[in-house]
Amino acid sequence: MGKKLSAYDPVLQEQGIDFVAAASKAGVGIQALQVAMVGGGIFVFAENGLADMADGNYSVFVQNTTDVADPGAVALADRLPTQITVTGPDVADELDILIVGRLAGQQA
Repeated sequence: MGKKLSAYDPVLQEQGIDFVAAASKAGVGIQALQVAMVGGGIFVFAENGLADMADGNYSVFVQNTTDVADPGAVALADRLPTQITVTGPDVADELDILIVGRLAGQQA
């Protein structure tokens, strides 16, 4: 993008938000989390500063930045509106987690 979005929206300018990530259709939100792997691999969204999802129909991308030989995965059954369960990494491995889908309360 050649220009700052905050130049066109006073609210964004007031909040110091110059650029935003956007989806190509309505009803798509993006959340990111950098966190250490915990025993059991359960990450509750609210406990990690994330919003709940509208349902379990969303995508999760996990990158183990400590040990690429132990990639992270989240099975479809482990994608709940309030949490995910990551399998694969060792406890304390550092993870980058990206969640893409409809947030709770977000219009479809």
